[in-house]
Amino acid sequence: MTDIRSDVLTLLMTPAGQPPRALRQHFLPYSDKWCCLADKRIPIASFLNREIEQLHIEGVLSCTTDAQGPLAILINPKGRQAGPGSAVQSQVGPTFHQLVADGTLGGGRPYLFDDLLNIDSVAPAPPLVFIHVPRTAGTTFNNLLMKNYKFRADSYGSSFFPPYLPTTFASLTCAPRSVDDRERPAFFTGHIDVRNDIFRYMPARYVVVTILRDPVDRIVSHYRFNSTQQSIFQDAIRDEGLDVLGYFERLGPAIPQQYEIFAPAKIGSESERVATALHNLEQFVTFFGLQERYEEFVSSAAALIGLPNLSQKPLNRLPAGAAVVTRKQEQALREALKHDVIFYERAVAMYSKRTDLLASHKFSAEHPWARFYS
Repeated sequence: MTDIRSDVLTLLMTPAGQPPRALRQHFLPYSDKWCCLADKRIPIASFLNREIEQLHIEGVLSCTTDAQGPLAILINPKGRQAGPGSAVQSQVGPTFHQLVADGTLGGGRPYLFDDLLNIDSVAPAPPLVFIHVPRTAGTTFNNLLMKNYKFRADSYGSSFFPPYLPTTFASLTCAPRSVDDRERPAFFTGHIDVRNDIFRYMPARYVVVTILRDPVDRIVSHYRFNSTQQSIFQDAIRDEGLDVLGYFERLGPAIPQQYEIFAPAKIGSESERVATALHNLEQFVTFFGLQERYEEFVSSAAALIGLPNLSQKPLNRLPAGAAVVTRKQEQALREALKHDVIFYERAVAMYSKRTDLLASHKFSAEHPWARFYS
């Protein structure tokens, strides 16, 4: 960390009278790296979220956001290093490690689907984590959650930290003090996978939700949407003349397939990873929906976790003028996505069984969590 601190100080220190430099988070999907565009003559240096988090905890960096997104700047513009034991450090408070050690954080576990069929009548509404798989109606669902939860916490890239300090996170994840609590229940949302640190730090029971989509439809939607948006994706589509297959081959590493989100560790064969992803979907995700049956999913959320406000409108829809995809290209893409197709088809079978179970289950007149929402 000493070398990293020195590198950050070298990049961010500016002469008197010049505006401060900032580290900014990359805006590629699932990125967890930060960089500084200080000088065109200086190569871009990247830093990981955990490195920025540690420097924030030690009082070297202040993390905030502006119109362009997350950024980190030096707390001490004169370059004097703030370290453990400094005045700044004492203001930041305990680290995640310390809060885990004293039992304030960690040890939580997710509700399972069957748990939601028999909720204790006095149980308070828990925090919720939404694993937002891109191009699955996740933006629309986030908007729905905002109408029900007291607080929304977004990840930046693949991490919720350092924007949320250890003590802030501990506060957001504890049980509501009353039905009038203005901060809880909170929901956390982002393009994350099941290895995310948020699950390691959760101190109590929590709900995990996600939405899946037919893999071919999802990549086609990703391709067509990005053909209309200014980004490195649009540049590649336009400058390299990429069709949807070329797009997936060229940019696939930046677009994780769905089974990779639920089995992110590259252990075993792809078939074994699919099996792991299905296991995690069943045993780690509380409940999930299908983009093709979105309204049904929303109704299930109302029944399972007691969301009282279901008003919504579709967001982030495909703009006009998107690139065209042929049937032949879709067929070739289905072969390229064969492992994700297998994962999705088996997930659909799991979803159908749960839907049948829900249809036959008798819920109480009012969900015990409903009174805690916004």
